[in-house]
Amino acid sequence: MCQWFCDKMDEDPDFLDDVWFSDEAHFLLSGHVNSKNNIFWGSTPPDHCLQRPLHSTKCTAWVAMSKHGIIGPYWFEDDNEHSMTVNTERYLQVMTKFWAALGRQRV
Repeated sequence: MCQWFCDKMDEDPDFLDDVWFSDEAHFLLSGHVNSKNNIFWGSTPPDHCLQRPLHSTKCTAWVAMSKHGIIGPYWFEDDNEHSMTVNTERYLQVMTKFWAALGRQRV
């Protein structure tokens, strides 16, 4: 993929003018950070155990960025600002907002 991307930039110097990168992220409202890359080893056994629910309350944000700037964040939530699960219909709603914002930015 990286080689294809480099080849496209070599073929067309303006290629990045039309490229947007996007992603969504989940934020746990409990403040817990879910990082599988950080492991801490202690020298003694722990004297207590932290318990937390299997499915913590979270919110999900979506953002897009390019050389033109950042569009978003858009939150996956209902009219009462309660977090909702991301599904096809809700993702399409966010994409519609993105396209509208993209049109405003290009004008």
